[in-house]
Amino acid sequence: MNRFLEDFMFQLNDSETDWLVSQNVIPHKKYFGGSLPYAFTEQGIAMLSSILHSEMYYVIYSNHVRIMNQIALYVDFLCFIAVFSNRYEKPIN
Repeated sequence: MNRFLEDFMFQLNDSETDWLVSQNVIPHKKYFGGSLPYAFTEQGIAMLSSILHSEMYYVIYSNHVRIMNQIALYVDFLCFIAVFSNRYEKPIN
């Protein structure tokens, strides 16, 4: 958030956030960890758009997705090992 000047984004107050939640525009504040969300001005959206359409964004995002997929596979593998090892650690009667 340090990249964006205060002229391009601002934090919503409690009443604005409550109104957006009541209109089902955003989830409840608890999904933000109790923090108030930020909103972007028209110029801020233009800045975001230029960042999101850059080639570097695609490289970073695709690497991020690849890493998250590998983490998910690793967690699945650890769960499989835990279940498998629990089956054979029980004494055989």
